[in-house]
Amino acid sequence: MLRKRLDTDKELRRFFDGETTTIPQFYVERIKEELGPLYAELPAGAIEHDPNAWLKTQTPDTVVLKAAPGRRANRPARRKPYHPGFSQRKLTALGQNAVSWP
Repeated sequence: MLRKRLDTDKELRRFFDGETTTIPQFYVERIKEELGPLYAELPAGAIEHDPNAWLKTQTPDTVVLKAAPGRRANRPARRKPYHPGFSQRKLTALGQNAVSWP
């Protein structure tokens, strides 16, 4: 259904191609249908999305924290993955290289 609509609905196609951020009427109608009477309770702009809104909140006095040069971020140590098909005892008995993990 959506694939065919992309061929015929220019508004939807422009939205998917990133040419516009305006929500196509197809989706507005679908949201209205799904929400029913609750649609009237949505605040203004509830179905709009600005992917760059955070950029607009940046001011000249915004502080940006960066790691010092040559320093690595403090990350917790990686734990060995647990495979639900093997108990820890079986994994130990099979040896560390018995099961390869990505």
